[in-house]
Amino acid sequence: MSAIRRTGRPIAAVLVTSVLMILGARALGRLAASRVPAGRGAASPQQAAAVPDLTFYSTLGDAPPARGKAGAKAGEAALRPAPGDIVPAEGIYVVQVTAGGDEERAKRVRDRLASKGFPAAAVQDGEGGLWRVRVGRWKDRGPAEAMAEKIRKATGLQPWVLREGER
Repeated sequence: MSAIRRTGRPIAAVLVTSVLMILGARALGRLAASRVPAGRGAASPQQAAAVPDLTFYSTLGDAPPARGKAGAKAGEAALRPAPGDIVPAEGIYVVQVTAGGDEERAKRVRDRLASKGFPAAAVQDGEGGLWRVRVGRWKDRGPAEAMAEKIRKATGLQPWVLREGER
């Protein structure tokens, strides 16, 4: 009988300690959740799985608008070769998805493409010029055509391939 009492005490101690740790963790979780301002808390696991985190793309879209010709040229840098890049004589091919005078529409199209995984850029031609939404840069026309087809299938938009510098 005394042997049962001796072995029962450690088990009871482990059970009591486990229950206290679980209750303490729950209390700390509630305390931490109550300190998060409304609307800033983490999403539930169901919400996190349903809505992908695209903050990277929205951060890119929050850049201040470029001013004047110098700003437009800086915005186009994403679609231009870096210094020292070898540019073939026949040019660089890009996929243009849209062009127009409406900046908000261009940014919406860019964000729509980004949400589908396409690295798009919205670029304005000169001061007050057209807004163009473009994807990629390729040395050859074939890969650009393939990307245009992927965009067509994924979004229903009608992109076209052109050489950089063409309108």
